[in-house]
Amino acid sequence: MSSRSRLFAKNTLWNVGGQGALVALSFIVIPALIRELGKAGYALYGLMGLLSGYLYLLSFGTGNSTMKYTAEYNGSGDAAGLRAVFRMSLWTHAAGATAGAALLFLGRNSVIWRFFEVPPSLAADGAWLVGCTAVAAIFYSLLQGGNAVLQGLQRFDLATAISVTTHAALLSGSLALVRMGHGLKPVAVLYLCIQAFGALAAYALASRALPADPDPRSRKADAALRAPFLRHGFQVFLSVLAWSVAFQWDKFIVGLFFPIEQLTYYLIPAYLIQRFWVLPSSIITAAFPALSAISGAGDEKGLRSAYLKIGQLVLWLVVPAFTFLFVAAPPFLTLWLDADFSNAGTWPLRLLLIGYAFNLTAAMPNTASFALGRPQFSTAWHVAQAVICLASWPVLVPRYGSAGAAAGFALSQMITAPVFVWRFGRSVFSMSLWDYFLGVVFKPVAAGAALLAALWLVRGWLFDWTGLISAGAISAIAYYSAGYALLGSQERALLHRLLPGAHRS
Repeated sequence: MSSRSRLFAKNTLWNVGGQGALVALSFIVIPALIRELGKAGYALYGLMGLLSGYLYLLSFGTGNSTMKYTAEYNGSGDAAGLRAVFRMSLWTHAAGATAGAALLFLGRNSVIWRFFEVPPSLAADGAWLVGCTAVAAIFYSLLQGGNAVLQGLQRFDLATAISVTTHAALLSGSLALVRMGHGLKPVAVLYLCIQAFGALAAYALASRALPADPDPRSRKADAALRAPFLRHGFQVFLSVLAWSVAFQWDKFIVGLFFPIEQLTYYLIPAYLIQRFWVLPSSIITAAFPALSAISGAGDEKGLRSAYLKIGQLVLWLVVPAFTFLFVAAPPFLTLWLDADFSNAGTWPLRLLLIGYAFNLTAAMPNTASFALGRPQFSTAWHVAQAVICLASWPVLVPRYGSAGAAAGFALSQMITAPVFVWRFGRSVFSMSLWDYFLGVVFKPVAAGAALLAALWLVRGWLFDWTGLISAGAISAIAYYSAGYALLGSQERALLHRLLPGAHRS
């Protein structure tokens, strides 16, 4: 196995393993949190992550710049440049989040009373939670910046360890606090402390991983980096801002139209998919510096091959899980939570699965557009998604509730993803949409369609955990057996290089 393939496989396994552990922990903790906090209380709990994500936008895309320039300077051995990126990342991730946090802190009561229908009994706790979240968001932003340095250095082991530790500590710590009889206020303080710890750990580990600055007093590298770093970040920011409309504003829209406890029925399907989403996202994150390095080496043939193979690998990973969840949503939500969540959450979950599936078909072009310095393609795609979502949600959400929000999201992905894949492939690789479909989409989706048909026929037997677990295990074995049979000789050779223990035939 080449050093490039070995490093990519190592980074991918670190990411997938860590995020898989979080999926398992979330599966155990979330039902207990809902029981202890109630539906409205859990919705407020979910606001901590949502508001932190909104304020992180005020880093203006410099997380992507951090990863890009760290990878480039690390590849060229430019120690002064790496230290300049480190310093630039630190202040850009702190400045915007601090300004936004101050505004959120001052407006915390308005958030609770005007934007969300919070029950009076929870209003005081909600205002306290929003205030703590405002401060925590500064550290959340810094944590993302520190992890971006580590990812640019391809130290995904450290970045994953920080991410998994902070998320696991929040889930388990929150559950411990509420079971001891504490409410949302101590949980909000815990969230603040965990984000502070994560930010300090991320930048401390990143600083140790960087080579020593050859001339600590000189700021020539900083001056040379500043303009391209901020320019690239702002280009990415436009795309990320548009992305946030489709992927984050849906919760806000549902909260505007309905009481906050109704938001929980949407948060759970969205959170469930996003937990599974981080698994393919882990591959994409590992691919970003790899694509930058291949492009920098001028290996056009290797770049095209990586573009197709990694894109297909993402789909192989996620299609069986998405297919199983689509079919088994009603019994799964009933057994995991209760019948109310099954009745209210099944179609939002299914529609979100459709939307995310279409989005994943374009995941590789999206990553490549940033890694190869072509962010304008992704920006146009995300703007188109945002326009469709903003046009459809005011019509669909008041009429269909959370299912309307999910339908608007799915519609935005189904319309825009094929167009984006076609435009990017044609412009960068001279690749037709049909070539991309055959090289990336066809085999995983063909196996998934067969799996969907088989599961749909036996869905009546999926009424208890034994049936669900058995069907899931059999489905996974059947899917990947069929998938292996569909692979060509080159694809099998790649699989054997990435997974040395894979069956050889």
